[in-house]
Amino acid sequence: MSSSPSPDLLTLLRDSVAASPSAPFVTDLRTTQTWTYDELWRGACHHAALLQQHGVSAGDRIVLLTKNDPVFFPLLFACAMTGSLLVPINRDSLQIEIDAILDDAKPALTLRDAHWPPIHGASLPVTWPTDDPPVTPLTTDQRPNDVLIIYTSGTTGTAKGVVLSNRNLSTMARTFVSFYHLRPRRRFLSMLPFYHINAPMITGLVCTAIQAHVHLTDPYGFTNARSIFEFVETNRLNVLSLTPAIMASLVQLNPSGTTRDISSLELCFCGTAPLGEKLWRQFEKLFDVPVYQGYGLTETTTWATMTPPDSRKRYGTVGIPVGCELRIDGDPTGEVLIKGDIVMSGYYNKKKLTRKSLQDGWYCSGDVGYLDENGQLVIVGRTKNIIKRRGVLIHPESIDESLRQSGYVLDSCTVGVPDRFEDERVVTACVLSHASVDDVRACLATTFSPHLRPDEIVPIHAIPRSAVGKALMARVRDLVSGDAAERVIQTISRYKVSRAPSESPATIRSTIHTAILAGTPITFAGYWGVGKRRDTAEPDQRAIARLGELRCEMDAALGHPQIRVLLLLADVHGRCNRMPEEHIDHYFEEIAALAAAAGLETRRLSELWEKAGLKEVDVEKLCSNPDIVKDWQVFPLRDDFLRQAEKRCGRADRAEEYAFRYYCLCLTERGMVTEALRGAIFFTYNDPKLRVIQPDLPTVYWHSLKPGTSAKPWFL
Repeated sequence: MSSSPSPDLLTLLRDSVAASPSAPFVTDLRTTQTWTYDELWRGACHHAALLQQHGVSAGDRIVLLTKNDPVFFPLLFACAMTGSLLVPINRDSLQIEIDAILDDAKPALTLRDAHWPPIHGASLPVTWPTDDPPVTPLTTDQRPNDVLIIYTSGTTGTAKGVVLSNRNLSTMARTFVSFYHLRPRRRFLSMLPFYHINAPMITGLVCTAIQAHVHLTDPYGFTNARSIFEFVETNRLNVLSLTPAIMASLVQLNPSGTTRDISSLELCFCGTAPLGEKLWRQFEKLFDVPVYQGYGLTETTTWATMTPPDSRKRYGTVGIPVGCELRIDGDPTGEVLIKGDIVMSGYYNKKKLTRKSLQDGWYCSGDVGYLDENGQLVIVGRTKNIIKRRGVLIHPESIDESLRQSGYVLDSCTVGVPDRFEDERVVTACVLSHASVDDVRACLATTFSPHLRPDEIVPIHAIPRSAVGKALMARVRDLVSGDAAERVIQTISRYKVSRAPSESPATIRSTIHTAILAGTPITFAGYWGVGKRRDTAEPDQRAIARLGELRCEMDAALGHPQIRVLLLLADVHGRCNRMPEEHIDHYFEEIAALAAAAGLETRRLSELWEKAGLKEVDVEKLCSNPDIVKDWQVFPLRDDFLRQAEKRCGRADRAEEYAFRYYCLCLTERGMVTEALRGAIFFTYNDPKLRVIQPDLPTVYWHSLKPGTSAKPWFL
C-alpha cells in the first residue's frame, strides 16, 4: 500500500473494499453484530441516497445524536459522497449544550441512533442497511472539500465547530499508518466517543486504511472499565486507543497486572491529554505492552506529533512532528504553531476566530512548549492557562505534573482565581491519595520556589474532565472559587422563594461549597405535618411541585444533579395532636407518592424517634419540668400555638394542654433531629421565632406556595 497521502476519503474506502471486501470492518461488542468492508460501502451508498431523498445538498450539515453507534461510519462516508458535513453530538449532553450546537450548525437534517428513543427533536432513526440503492457520488470537483464538524469547547471556552476536510482526514489516516507501520487486518478496540476526533480518526479511518477490524463498545466509563482486558482476551485484540485517565484506572484496577491473556496486544496509543512519565512507564511495565503518545488537537485532525516507535522514543515528550511543519513562536519556549494538510479548514460560522487562529497557514495552538535537543516536543502549558500573580507568570501544568509524579494525589488541576488584592490566586484542586493537604504543601515546597507555589490546596472528589479526559479548567475554577455555590445561594434567596432572611448565610454557603467539592448530596430537609385533611388537596400538590421545581433550579445552577430534598413526614406530631392513625397513614402515603413523582425523598419522623430510642415518656418528663413550663409562658408564638390547638381539639378548655404538649414534643426531638440531619440545611415555611423548637441547623425560610397565597399545606 502506498503511504503517500490521499486527498479523498472515498478513495481510501474504495481501496480497502477492493483489497478486502469480505473482511470484517466493525463488530459491535454490545450486540455481537459484524459488518464487512463491502457492507460499509453499501451502507454508505444507502445513506447517501437517504440524504438526497431528504433534500440534503452539498454544504448542508447533518447532525447525528449518538452514543457510539456503528452507523456513524457509513454515514460519514455518505456525507463524503454527497458533499454534506456530518456533525456528531453526544446524545447524553444537556439540552442547553445541544441547543447551542444546533443553533450554530443549523442542520438540514437531525438523526439519532435507532436503538435509543427520540431526543432533542431527532425523530429520524438511522440504522446500518444491507441494501445497495443506486447513488451517484458527486465528483471531487462537484462536492465541497469539508466533510466533518467536531464541536469542542476545549478546556476553557464555549463550544466551537472545527471543520475538517477530506484532505485533513485522509492525510492523517495515511500518515498514522505509515509512521507506525500498521499492518493490515489488525484488531482495534474502539471505546472513545465519536463526537471527539480521536475515535473517528484512530479507531475509524486509520483502521479503514489498513482493512483493520474495529471492535466497538460504549464510550469508556465505569460500566466497561473492568471489561477492557476481557475484550482483549476474548477477541485477541492488537491495538488499544487510550487516554491517561483510562491508563490510570487500569493500573488501579490491576495493581499486580492482569490474569487475562493479553499477549495479543502489540501496542497502545494514548492521546487527548498529557501522559506523565511515571504512569507511562508503570503501565508498560505492568502490562508488557509499548505505549505511544501523541500531541495534537481537533484543529490538527488528531496528532501533529507522535512518539517514534523505535530507539528515538523519549518519555516526557510528545514526539516529533509528523505530516506537518511545527515551529515554536519564542526562544526557546513559546506557543506551538502547526502548518500542513492536517490543519483544519477553520471554525464553522466563526470567521473572526478562524482568522485569529490561522495566520499565514500556521495554526496557533495556544499550547506552550519547546523542542528538546532531539527535536522532540515538550509541552509545558497553555497560553490561556498561564496564571499571572504579582507580575510572575506561573504554568499550572508544571505544578500538576509534579504532584502526579509525587504519588500524593490521584489527580490534580491548578487554576487561577480572580483576586481583588492581586491579579490571581493560584489554587490547586487535587484528589488526594492517602495524603493530607499538609503533605501536598510540603511536597511542593521541595520542588517549587515560594513565588511559584499555589496559594491554596483544595481537596476535591474528582477533577471535572471531558469525555476524552481533558481537565475542564473553567469548571474547576467555578467549583473552587465558590461561584457554583453562590449560584445555588442566589437561586434559593430570591424574593419569590425566600420569605425571611436566614440567620446563618455563611454557614449555608460553606455547607453547599463543601458538598460541591466533596461530590456529596446537598441536602435540604424539612417537616411535613398532617392537619385535618385525610386526603391530599390542591395546596399540597402545588407545594410539593414548588419544592420539585426549586430542586431542579438548584441542579441547573450547578450544571448537574446534586440537590436532595427530604421531607420528614411528621407522624409523631400528628399523634400528639390526636389525629387518627388511619388518617395519618393515608395522608402521608399520598404525600410520599406526590413527592416521589417530583423527585423528592420522604421519611417518617417516627423512624428517627425509634432509632434514637425516644419514647412518649420523654415528652412527659419535659412537660413536668418547671423550667420548661416557665419558658412556655414567655414563648413568642404561644398564642399562635393555642389558636392552632383549639382548632384541632375543638375545645378551648383543652387548648393549653394540647399546645403545651406539642411544644414539649418539639423540644424533646430537637437535639435528635439535629443530629440525624447533621450536614443538611433545614427549610421551613414557619416564622423564624420558632427557631427555639426547630432543629439547630442552618435554616432557610421558603414560601410553601406562591407569595401572597394564604393557604398553608402543613402545620408545625
